[in-house]
Amino acid sequence: MFRTLARRVLTKQGGCCHVSPCHTPRFNHTVTLFPGDGIGPQISTSVKEIFAAANVPIEWEERDIYPILHPDGKTTIPEDAVKSIEKNKIGLKGPMRTAIGKGHVSMNLTIRRTFGLYANVRPAKSVSGVTTPYSDVGVNCVIVRENTEGEYSGIEHTVVPGVVQSVKLITKEASQNVAEYAFKYAVDNNRYAPISLFPFPSFVSLSLSLSLS
Repeated sequence: MFRTLARRVLTKQGGCCHVSPCHTPRFNHTVTLFPGDGIGPQISTSVKEIFAAANVPIEWEERDIYPILHPDGKTTIPEDAVKSIEKNKIGLKGPMRTAIGKGHVSMNLTIRRTFGLYANVRPAKSVSGVTTPYSDVGVNCVIVRENTEGEYSGIEHTVVPGVVQSVKLITKEASQNVAEYAFKYAVDNNRYAPISLFPFPSFVSLSLSLSLS
C-alpha cells in the first residue's frame, strides 16, 4: 500500500519510482490521512516517518473521522473529511476498529460507501528466495472482491430474543461494477491470463444468478 502511494505521487510529478534521501522533490503532493483508532495513530505516525526518511514528496492533511448517526438510521463521516478526499483525490487510512453493538455501521464500511470503494484489490505474488507450499508453481494473481455488499451490507435485526437475522444484499449494479473493474484492471496491467469468477455458494441460487447475470 505504502509503495503504491509513493509511486502514484512520484508519477504525478514526473519523477521516477525510486527515491532516496538525497532526492529533492519539485513540489509536495497533498494526501489526506485518516490516522484511525486503536493502533491506527501509532502506525500512521510510523508511516509518516518512513515517507519522510525516503523523502517522498507528500504533505499530509490529517482528518479525524467518527460516526455521525442520523435519524433515518444512516451513518456518515464528518464533511471536512469528505471534502479533503474530494480535493486531494488520494488518501491513506490507518486501522479502524469495527464497533460491535454500538448502533452504527462500521467506519470501514461507511468509508467504502461514502467514496464508492467497492473493489478490494489484493495482489498475491511469490517472492524469490521465500519458500512456501506453492514455491514449485509460483503464485502471481490479483484478487478483486466486491467490498460493499453481501455480508458487508450490514443489514440485520432481531427476529425474537435469541434469534438474529442478517441479510446478504446483492444488486446487479454492484456485481457489474466490480466485474468491469476486474476486467479493466487486467487490461490496464497487461494481465491476459484467464480471469476466474468465484460466485456465492449454490444454495443461495437467486443471489448467484444475479451476480452472474
